Amino acid sequence: MGIFGGSNYDYYNFDGYRLVPEASPAGPKPGHRLLSFLKAPVDDDEEFPDPDPDPDTVPVEPAGLYDPSEIARVISRPIPMWLTGSCTPAAVQRMEAFGQEATFTIPDTTTDWPAVRDKLQEARAWGMPESHPQAFAQLARDALATLAEVRQGHATQRERGDGWCLVARPARPDWPIDLEQAARSAAEAPVDLQAAAAELVGLRQEEAEARHPGTTGEALSDAVRVLGSLLYRQRPEAVFDATVRKVITAGGPVVEQWRQTLTPVEGDELKRLRPTRRFAQLLASDISPTSEAEFGTVAEAQAKVTWVGKDRAGRLTVEFAHDGRDSTEPLLATERPTGQPEGWNDSTVIAADPASNGTVGLTA
Repeated sequence: MGIFGGSNYDYYNFDGYRLVPEASPAGPKPGHRLLSFLKAPVDDDEEFPDPDPDPDTVPVEPAGLYDPSEIARVISRPIPMWLTGSCTPAAVQRMEAFGQEATFTIPDTTTDWPAVRDKLQEARAWGMPESHPQAFAQLARDALATLAEVRQGHATQRERGDGWCLVARPARPDWPIDLEQAARSAAEAPVDLQAAAAELVGLRQEEAEARHPGTTGEALSDAVRVLGSLLYRQRPEAVFDATVRKVITAGGPVVEQWRQTLTPVEGDELKRLRPTRRFAQLLASDISPTSEAEFGTVAEAQAKVTWVGKDRAGRLTVEFAHDGRDSTEPLLATERPTGQPEGWNDSTVIAADPASNGTVGLTA
């Protein structure tokens, strides 16, 4: 895989593998298995050979590292090189139709631009230019910077080199004219740090209540991020006054006593919370669409929730059934403010059980 906008593909090294021609009577030789991109006939039965064997059963052995030009000389054609994110089933079908030495354009699944553009569009449709102009201005500046970076990548992107050829080139960035006009106008607005700090407080709440997954929530999350980047030097008290996720084990008298101070969240209240980003952020450390598509962490964690509670200030705690790997005790994920929690006072004791991996605060 190549990186978009790169210019040093001629210096890439490729892991070479050699097919093991015949399996021994005891079975295939141990070693690597060449997966889906290679198929070769292997006669498990000499009388009835399998015409299309499972690629995972084809035995191979390492043959060392090779430059693209070395491999191209052996196979008599350039090596097809894919940009990260471009090798989709649709693109592979087009490669088969165009031929392995043709470079063609596909919808952009490689750069950050489509996601940035779509989230800016969603922020505009949500009404952010009117309700949170400082946040929208920062999103617009961020989008314009991404646009310039992607355009520069297209200018430097090579399609041919010594022993390799680019298969699929992402489409050049585009966006609706009205969105571009709105972005460029907003980006020219003067920065108001006091207004930005006030907007950050409201946007955090709006993001927490947004649905997960969803483009609106992702747009609000980006707005929180860019406002934080704007303010973290001049107004750090606004940026770092946020709620974070803390995971601890649930065994021991200290945690049990602390749990008795929590109120169960059930019924309609829990039903309303479950589809929100706030709840998802308690379930997993990374709730991005990319992570969820690849690992499904939030969906998996949802199925393990056994109990939900809240403290007197409304901060949530979720209990998960233990997985039997790291601990025999259930796990708790709890909302913690980065500053002093509301409701804590001089009588509050920070304590932990000997076997626990985290502390709790007990207030008389």
